[in-house]
Amino acid sequence: MDWTLVKNRRGRRAVCWGTCLKMTLILLAIPAGAASGIYVLMTKRWNPIALYGGLAAGALTAIVILIVALAVPIFKLPYDKEGRGH
Repeated sequence: MDWTLVKNRRGRRAVCWGTCLKMTLILLAIPAGAASGIYVLMTKRWNPIALYGGLAAGALTAIVILIVALAVPIFKLPYDKEGRGH
């Protein structure tokens, strides 16, 4: 699977929103589950704040990754031969 978030489409940046959505869903689920699981294992009780903290960490990570991908110089981005989003 191609995990490229931003491609060079005819000399302009093009965000691959499908790939961004998939990455964001994965980055939301993993830290939320890990934070909740670790909290439950340590305290033996449930607290939704741990879940929200994990979701916030995943969302922040996804945003930073997208910003970094957008900051890559356009000549270094992979060229989108099909001319369509992924």
